[in-house]
Amino acid sequence: MNCPSPNNIRDAITAEQFDRIVGAIAEGKYSWACVLLLRSGGYNPLHYIPYRTYNRLIKQNRSSKNIYITHKYKKILEDAIERV
Repeated sequence: MNCPSPNNIRDAITAEQFDRIVGAIAEGKYSWACVLLLRSGGYNPLHYIPYRTYNRLIKQNRSSKNIYITHKYKKILEDAIERV
């Protein structure tokens, strides 16, 4: 299995997708973050997550599709990016 280089990862994930992944992690929704990461990378989450679990995650997070990171977490993210 080939591991993508950091440049390929930056090209594959948009800023909005990255924000949604970080937001899910900040909210403690680690399984949902995994689904978002797999989708963003072009993988089918069902190849890695059981169907029932995936289906539950989709139902639980259906409304969070348009939720953005709170100002607090956005500031933390911006500070982290500036340090890089």
